[in-house]
Parts: sequence; C-alpha cells; structure tokens
Amino acid sequence: MYKGFNDLVRNIFSERTSGEFERRKLVRSERYSKEFEIWKEEKNYKAALQKIEHLYFGSFQNPNFFVSSNPSSNGFYFLIQESQSVNYSFTMDYLKEQVLKREYILNRAVELFKEQRESVSRVHQYYLKPRLKFRHELPYEQLYGNVFLEYAEKDNRPFYFKLQANTYSDRNYKLPKPFVELLEGILKDE
Repeated sequence: MYKGFNDLVRNIFSERTSGEFERRKLVRSERYSKEFEIWKEEKNYKAALQKIEHLYFGSFQNPNFFVSSNPSSNGFYFLIQESQSVNYSFTMDYLKEQVLKREYILNRAVELFKEQRESVSRVHQYYLKPRLKFRHELPYEQLYGNVFLEYAEKDNRPFYFKLQANTYSDRNYKLPKPFVELLEGILKDE
C-alpha cells in the first residue's frame, strides 16, 4: 500500500519526460463516424486516392515519398507537406474498409499519444490480417500478408501516412499475392 501511494504521488507531481507515450484502443466517436459517412457519400476520398496513386505509380521522384520493397515487407509512407486539403484520418478508415472487403479482419486498432520536448504526436494504427478461414490447412494462404495502416499528426497537423504489407516467407505459408495488386484494388473508386 505504501509503495503504491509513493508511486501515485510521484506520478502526480513529477514532470513529464521527453518520449512518454500513452497507448489506447482506437475508437471512433459517433460524430466522427457520421462525418466519415458524409465524406464517403460525397466521394471526397477520390482526391486522397488519386494523390496516393500519383505518388506511388508516378514516374517522378518525390523526396517526401518512400517505398519499401523487399521479400517480407512492401509498402510506402509519405510526409504530408500540404495543408489539410485531404482528410487523412478518413482516408485511412476508407482504405481499412477496402482491405476488409478483400477477406481481411481487423486485428488491432490503436491510438498512440507521444509527448516529446516541444511537440505532441498522435498516431492512429490499424493492423489487418487474413480471415481465419485461410488457416485450416498447410500451407496457409496469406493473401497480401498482414496489412498495416498508419496516420500520424504532430501538434494537431498532418505529419505522415503509411501503408505496409508484411508477409511470411516460411514453408507454412503460400507465396503472397503482389502488393501492387492490393494497392491497385484498394485505390479503385468503388
């Protein structure tokens, strides 16, 4: 009891140090969900999908766009330089829905808050896995791998956006489907 009281007092009166973070389940509010549905009905996702398509498939080099391509991990992330002309939080939720339509389940939804010396970061993450029906006989079907979506804000401003597919390479799994096939599918205007 005494040790617990000391820990409580120390937490209340101590200064927060750089790098502290809080992790919690990502839950969308009713208001957010309604605004997201309106955003989809008005097809506002088109601008975001076109931007991602242009960055990934475009023939020019963008110093703020990074591609990861190796046998076990494929994807991209980009630093967000423009103003909030694209709602990346809604874009992440839209892409999550598109991945779910491809025989995936939402395994984890997390929101992280990290306080650094002079800034606060907020990160939203979705981790999606192929449905369990693909785990009945060896080798397992892994589809495109485990899909990871992430959107970060720094000081309440868009900071970066990430989409990644991580695959297994051992004999217990079939070869994954090409990442480009996943990306082309989820970027289609449906």
